[in-house]
Amino acid sequence: MASAIASPACIGARSDRARRSRRARASRAVVTARASRAVDRSVRGLDPIEEDAARGKVIVVTGANSGIGKEACKQLYAAGATVLVAARSREKATAACEEIARDARGDASRVDGDAVRDRRAPEEAPPLATRPRFGRAVPVVVDLGDVRSIARASAEILNSHPVVDVIVCNAGVAPDRAGNAVSKTGKPTRRTKDGFEETIGVNHLGHFALVRELRGALREGSRVVVTSGCVHDKSSPDGKNGAPPTLGDLTGLRRHAPGERAFSMVDGGDFDGNKAYKDSKLCGVLFARALSKRLEPIGATACAFSPGFVPTSSLFRFQTSFVQTLLKTAFNYPPLATSLRTAGAFTAHMALSDAVAAAGPGAYFCGPPSFSKPEDAHPWLGGFARGLIAPEFGVKAPSEEARDDALAEALWEVSEALIDDALARREAAAAAVDGPGPGAAAGDGGWRNNIHAKVGGGARVPTSR
Repeated sequence: MASAIASPACIGARSDRARRSRRARASRAVVTARASRAVDRSVRGLDPIEEDAARGKVIVVTGANSGIGKEACKQLYAAGATVLVAARSREKATAACEEIARDARGDASRVDGDAVRDRRAPEEAPPLATRPRFGRAVPVVVDLGDVRSIARASAEILNSHPVVDVIVCNAGVAPDRAGNAVSKTGKPTRRTKDGFEETIGVNHLGHFALVRELRGALREGSRVVVTSGCVHDKSSPDGKNGAPPTLGDLTGLRRHAPGERAFSMVDGGDFDGNKAYKDSKLCGVLFARALSKRLEPIGATACAFSPGFVPTSSLFRFQTSFVQTLLKTAFNYPPLATSLRTAGAFTAHMALSDAVAAAGPGAYFCGPPSFSKPEDAHPWLGGFARGLIAPEFGVKAPSEEARDDALAEALWEVSEALIDDALARREAAAAAVDGPGPGAAAGDGGWRNNIHAKVGGGARVPTSR
């Protein structure tokens, strides 16, 4: 009968086999992580992301609990970055952090305190020499439709991370009948907590407020990346679909006041969800342009890009079930559509690549099918053909309106006034309930006077259009 007590030799052999098995699992995890980061199509112009390319960098990504944002976080985490995963609730942010870590590590991880950590017991974890070096995923709670939430989140970020290397303004909403519908009065039915039309309020004003709060944490070499889209250009195929994008002279924003005078469209027109989304992307390019000038003295920069049309992203959650199905079937093929992995790779490239910084302040990047070169016979057909045969990601001139410096400055000023007064109003309302606190502000008179003082009383902005 065999002995129930194993000999020292047997124990040693089993221990060696266990160690080899752990090393093998760790090695497979590295390979899996690297393989999962590969883009679905080979795209020229993208720098390969090395394993430690983002080591030591702090990167804030909004809308990081789903879609392109979450995919970008996975790639940045695998490259060693400390990724601040911003979402509207603690549950969403925490769940996203755990998925980001699991995807890269190939094991079960959890959020412990403020970051994802390995939940395996020390004796079960792979040896340090074979353990892949990843970054950290830190949950951040921020509602971009709420200036008070933005202020709280920014304060928490600055307290724990006084230096921020990259801010990726990725979150966005796209209205439809199932989302920001048009009421009988021609006004949107969905507004932010601050009373702004939701599409502009989240996609532009929310990011404007967040970046402004975090601006003091930016240093030489830092960058702000704004997710825009080819729809900002009225000459693009998508830009021609419906009313063309244009901000006019910002009449809607200039005349905004809480209640009945709350703006429906930037240009002052009746609400049009399709145009509102395109306008928000135009605001993004102009925001990056104006911001880059303000960051230039410290050696930081801002840029914008289009991740392409990604029918599988969560951006289309407000579309009807029929439209969502149509997008994922009839239109989900290259070069018309971009996969989540490829869009995530575009985002990571914008956050890390030296080529982006070298492109100059306020540069705009895009990929297939919008990207084209001067030698292409027809800008759009050339881009489509190039995207089909040899897809490329690179710098492209944005629309004429997006290059209007006077408009960019005017948009900055009116956006700043709107955010200042929204925050003052919200703090004053909170003080009335909870008692006076820091930052409590005056009422309606201050609202209108502040906007008129900052944007010249609503005078028309001279533009080059």
